[in-house]
Amino acid sequence: MKPTYTPENLPLDFWRSLRYYNFYRLLLATLFVLLGGVFGNKLSLNSDQLPLFFSAAIIYFASVVLSFVFLRLDRHRFTLQLSWQVGGDIIAVSFLAYLNGGIQSNIGLLLLVSLAAAGLVSRGRMTLFFAALASLAALLVHTFGVLYGSADANNFVQVGVLCMTYFAVAWMAQSLAKYAVDSQQLAARRGLDLVSLSEASRLVMRDMQDGVLVIDARGLIVQ
Repeated sequence: MKPTYTPENLPLDFWRSLRYYNFYRLLLATLFVLLGGVFGNKLSLNSDQLPLFFSAAIIYFASVVLSFVFLRLDRHRFTLQLSWQVGGDIIAVSFLAYLNGGIQSNIGLLLLVSLAAAGLVSRGRMTLFFAALASLAALLVHTFGVLYGSADANNFVQVGVLCMTYFAVAWMAQSLAKYAVDSQQLAARRGLDLVSLSEASRLVMRDMQDGVLVIDARGLIVQ
């Protein structure tokens, strides 16, 4: 029977994986800050968009740092913390991609790592929901760029391919997570079976009137 996990009995592996995911987010946020503050003149940004890009990167960096604080203080709302973090990644990356040229900037591809990591961290739960949110954000950003910016309407095909990629990566992450969970549960069941078998053998040998003594080549008792 599969164990039912609640926020009170989640294994430490869930929280450890979430902390590793946050380290990736911190690295990503630091990269955006460096791009906006140091290499901003090399990005495909207009002069009036560079301060906005840098400000958005700083806000994203601060939210990632804040997530470490919540991760340390609150160990009872795993799903809420994961949803907040993945949702923050989707909003931040989509907005920064819009400022840097939309679909042409390829910044949206960074969400593939976030979706894969979120699927593995959550053991497959809500993975497709996160992919749907990322796809919706990509479509909204490009639509806004077409209506109010200089985005090309013909690039909706690329946006559609990106959205399908989001779902493909999310599905693979969900499948791998399910396989890992099944393997972990099988190993736990095998461990319990071995303990039961060992205990049964001990009880049988304790009550035997006769038995067999096994020694090795040096005369030491093996069993």
